[in-house]
Amino acid sequence: MAAAALIGASAQAMACAGVDDRDGMAVRALQTRLMVAALTCDARGDYNRFATRFRQQLSVHGTRLRRYFRHAHGDRPEQALNLYVTDLANRASMLSIDDRAGFCATSRAAFGRLQGAPDRDAYRVLSQVAAKTGGAHDPKPGC
Repeated sequence: MAAAALIGASAQAMACAGVDDRDGMAVRALQTRLMVAALTCDARGDYNRFATRFRQQLSVHGTRLRRYFRHAHGDRPEQALNLYVTDLANRASMLSIDDRAGFCATSRAAFGRLQGAPDRDAYRVLSQVAAKTGGAHDPKPGC
């Protein structure tokens, strides 16, 4: 019952997410999708290169995401964030089960686009790829 209340509160709070918050959610969703792809699509090397190359950007987006959940769930931000990340992983896993070939092809394309981005454009490309393939919940702009 508490988990259901948190998920409901999470959905309501996401309606108030700003641009940076939504970007952080999309990047986390992409990171989660690529973690699932690492295992499902035998793309561990691709994931390791992604995580190494984008370590700083992932950290920035992670900080934004934690800040958002502290703001939106002042009483239980860690629990709400954990539920959100678990939901992202479950969604990515279901996508891989429903259409493994398509999931792996899309994930490999994302890995390729990310690795091919010039260093000066890495942050922008990460946000673009995340918005396109991350599979995050679709929060609405600020309240």
